[in-house]
Amino acid sequence: MDVYCIQEFKSIVEKLKKNKPYNEIEQDTIDYFFGKTIAEISSGANLNNNPSSPYIKKRLSGRGGFRVYYLLLVKDDKTYLIYIHPKTGPEGSPNLTETAKTEFYKKVLQAIESNDLYKLSCNAKKTELIFEKVEKSVKK
Repeated sequence: MDVYCIQEFKSIVEKLKKNKPYNEIEQDTIDYFFGKTIAEISSGANLNNNPSSPYIKKRLSGRGGFRVYYLLLVKDDKTYLIYIHPKTGPEGSPNLTETAKTEFYKKVLQAIESNDLYKLSCNAKKTELIFEKVEKSVKK
């Protein structure tokens, strides 16, 4: 399975991993999304009720951990990480509003269409995320 993200997700991870209360954000993301099948990561609240391309809200690390929002494209075997936020601590926040969820959904669809994405991988020790900008194809 290929894992991608939009700029907002990358920025949040890079910001939060520098703060001690959230330094496990990379490890939690790696543990949940890497080396897994679509079926293994399809649990969570399906926000758009679409089984072939569910928009999912999921808790990582239990009740006080992180909330992550992502889109699964089942037939393409791809995951698009959209947004993540801590539930507790100095940067903690409640769930996204319905308006914010809709806006992030639109952003990921636009990013997929324009290829404005980062491909995610992790280092050999599976302790650090690697963000690689996807090359935009030139339209003629």
